[in-house]
Amino acid sequence: HTAGIQASFKIQARDRFGISATVGGDNFDARIGTYLLGLGILNKEAIKLRDMFDGEYLGAYTLTRSGVYGIEIQYLPPFNTVTLIQDAPTAIHSSPFQPIVILPSSSTPATSSFDAETSIMAGAQNRFSVQVNDQYGNTQQYKDV
Repeated sequence: HTAGIQASFKIQARDRFGISATVGGDNFDARIGTYLLGLGILNKEAIKLRDMFDGEYLGAYTLTRSGVYGIEIQYLPPFNTVTLIQDAPTAIHSSPFQPIVILPSSSTPATSSFDAETSIMAGAQNRFSVQVNDQYGNTQQYKDV
């Protein structure tokens, strides 16, 4: 995935026997956040899901900061009108999903920087550095930028 480019995913609702749902109306909670090994998914933000009314739910997100992310998706069961108890949300199969690596987008001079000595003597060895960034300020970390 690339910073600034929308990514999407699909949830296919199934019953407890694994049979695909053919109607919508289920409730899911999808969240994305930075992923840190040993700590899990942090700084979670909600992902809006669209019910396709055929058992499928579509989610989309656009991240502008490069890094490693994870997505958690939980099924939110309906209120139990018999017991009058709200059942707890449950993670869907294989959730959380990680890592999702977001790479910097194309380099741009507008957010890149150049650093050198203020005066340079002709014929002498001098050092300078160039920090190449994408339009969101993400550092390019690859040789071929």
